[in-house]
Amino acid sequence: MAHEQTHRGGPTLASYAQLAALTALLVVLLPVERAATLLAGAEVALFGAFAIGSREEHGLSVEACLCYVAAVALQLLPGRAPTWVLVSASFALCARTYASLVRVWRPLLPQLGGQVVVVTGSSAGLGAETATQLLELGATVVFACRSESRARAAMDAACEQSGAPSDRAIFVPLDLASCDSISECASHVRSACGRCDALVCNAGLLHPQRTLTADGWEANLACHVLGHQLLARLLLPLLRQSPAGGRIVSVASTLHKVASAADLLADPMSERGYTMFGAYGRSKLAQVALSAEQQRRESARGSGVVCVSLHPGNVITEVTREMPYAVRLAYQAAGPLIRFGAPSLYDGAATTVYAAASDDAATLRGAYLERCLVAQPHADAEDEAVGRQVWELSDQLLAPWLPRDALGGEKS
Repeated sequence: MAHEQTHRGGPTLASYAQLAALTALLVVLLPVERAATLLAGAEVALFGAFAIGSREEHGLSVEACLCYVAAVALQLLPGRAPTWVLVSASFALCARTYASLVRVWRPLLPQLGGQVVVVTGSSAGLGAETATQLLELGATVVFACRSESRARAAMDAACEQSGAPSDRAIFVPLDLASCDSISECASHVRSACGRCDALVCNAGLLHPQRTLTADGWEANLACHVLGHQLLARLLLPLLRQSPAGGRIVSVASTLHKVASAADLLADPMSERGYTMFGAYGRSKLAQVALSAEQQRRESARGSGVVCVSLHPGNVITEVTREMPYAVRLAYQAAGPLIRFGAPSLYDGAATTVYAAASDDAATLRGAYLERCLVAQPHADAEDEAVGRQVWELSDQLLAPWLPRDALGGEKS
């Protein structure tokens, strides 16, 4: 399979400078061969920790595991082999592991000239990078965001980076914590664009404390699940009319694999007990389950709409701004290593862009993706009974904002 490569796909010069400074410090304190093998071993261990911790199905290939074992074994060699051999082997091993565990190699994609793609949360981070890549492919991108000033700054940067004319970037206000705002967003898309070929449900949050929206819903469930579900349902008539076959792309997380449908359905609003990652994981499980259920319903009615959910990778984005101070401090302290251990924004957005733009509808229909490959989601997410229950729960909560003929999802 051919792959697209870009200069934006790896660490920046500043990242290399920081890593070089750390290497120089180790060389001052330790023999060169020990410093090189220690640094390479630490970096490979970090790659592996991110992949194992995220439970990515494709995060640890056989080749990557062999590299990981070799890095550990290399720690036993200093003093028993020529320095140049150890140094060369250490950095070659580190580079190979980086390529197999961190980089996401996006397949070549068709041009999207004339298509309109709505990207929620596109004012920064993965959303802004996703919008930039879609602009590069020729799409008109709707930046659906809360802050107009941040969105317009992101639009200017995306157009400059992609070379797209400014009229292919459109701002539409959207606050996923407000169903009234979501309804207005859908109306704006209909009036401003007249079509919608893909909806990328990217916006996300991570709150350390339980927070309620204006509609009285727990914030994780409201933003990741209910808000995106309402927007998708309101845009379905346009998506079904797309000549290319509409796409609904849900940016979820492998953390959905540590949640359970029983907990989700018993306490969807996290009233019985709240933990940051617990509520986040349950909302992501609901997102993946709803994507699968939506696909079953679209396929049953003969619609060409493709519904796909995915894990974008362990990208360090603004979603971490709400994490406890100690966690953010640890990220900053380990910055030089983390920047090489975590995918870049380009790599993180690659799977989302692939899901939105690939012409391989047969592979994507109802799929869950990791690293641009079909992966196995949590069993609960594939359970039809669970999907039906989550769908009915969302219908019940969203009923005041859904058109009467949209309830149940069987009619446009």
